[in-house]
Amino acid sequence: MGNITKEQINGVVHHTTDTSKRHQQLISNLHWRLAEHLYKTDSPYQSLTGMMINLNEDIFCPDLVITRLNKNSNQNLAYAPTIIIEVLSSNTRDMDIVIKRDKYQDIASLTAYILVEQDSKQITVFQKKKYWDSRTYQEEEEIYLDSINYKIAVDDIYHRVRFPVINHEVAQSSPVNHAISHIIKGAILTVALIIIIYLVRMFIY
Repeated sequence: MGNITKEQINGVVHHTTDTSKRHQQLISNLHWRLAEHLYKTDSPYQSLTGMMINLNEDIFCPDLVITRLNKNSNQNLAYAPTIIIEVLSSNTRDMDIVIKRDKYQDIASLTAYILVEQDSKQITVFQKKKYWDSRTYQEEEEIYLDSINYKIAVDDIYHRVRFPVINHEVAQSSPVNHAISHIIKGAILTVALIIIIYLVRMFIY
């Protein structure tokens, strides 16, 4: 069983579970590199997983959050987050891309919202300078996060992440492909039969 996440958005409680090794590896890579940078630079920020964000009546549980150090805060609550990271899953991507993005961008302290794809090396970063802007990064590119003065390579984020392999044999044996193959074979046999009948008639007459 994977970690069960409970969020409340617009009055509706959402339970999600992600057991993907890619999901866990991506969070691990990001957390380790960000935490190392923040420690080495004696930054006033910290990298945290498993935290909650309370926004009005909504409760969010992002995959990773960068927030200011606050020794007196609730141990499970991230106050004044500056960066929020979500690893996209098939059952949460629409929520992460549309609903959460709109709500997160209302957080005054937030400077960046990062969406990480699981099935390809692709990361979309929303950063707030004067206005919110977005850019999508792919392999061999680097992402610069202004608020914590940190540059990270996309390839480092996907270190040891294994992508699903397309099985061409399975694809070729899918119901649609099987039906198409059957139709083609039937058409070839029909044409062959017509040619044989024509030749036979030519021979007889």
